[in-house]
Amino acid sequence: TQAAIDAVDGNVPQALSRTCRTLAAARRFTPGARDLLQKMIFPAMAEGAADLLLDIRRENPGQALPDECLDALRPVQAGDYLVCEAMRGEFRMGAALSASQDAALAKRWTPATLFSRWVLMDADLQDAWTAATLAAPCTDDYRREVLAGRVPPPPPRPVSRSDIHCYAAAINCMLVEIALPAYRDYQGRLLDHAAKLRVLLAAHRALD
Repeated sequence: TQAAIDAVDGNVPQALSRTCRTLAAARRFTPGARDLLQKMIFPAMAEGAADLLLDIRRENPGQALPDECLDALRPVQAGDYLVCEAMRGEFRMGAALSASQDAALAKRWTPATLFSRWVLMDADLQDAWTAATLAAPCTDDYRREVLAGRVPPPPPRPVSRSDIHCYAAAINCMLVEIALPAYRDYQGRLLDHAAKLRVLLAAHRALD
């Protein structure tokens, strides 16, 4: 917003510099994102900054780009949209949460907590069921498909309430059944962001 205001006020060099810094930072942070929230926010920021930069340049033809724009306008790389590391981060967060739940139950010896520990909840089972889905984007076959622009189908659902082994840890089973379908669309959305960014970068090259 400040960059747009700078441009409207006639401070075009400052607007270009500010926008390119935002774009470069968003693109620098995207490959290292360690959870899905960051992995989605930074590409969206990059897309918005690249779009604003294009508007500013079109309104001010012939304006030289500052040095901050060199890294900002680099070609799209695989790390900008591959979701593996973010999925690993999601697994680590989930495993930490389930471990903390187990630890909290282990400190109590009431009938209710004993029943929960022995019948309803099992952190190791939840981790195993979750890993079956979240590990898929880190396989070589999955990466090859994504690099070719295709989103592979999700792996088979590891557990559901219709499976008898769900009731080895019914609460964990229901949590996994609810959560896992939400992970299916992230890779496709990241490919869409990458495609839009490629178009914007091509438009910048056309201006050059």
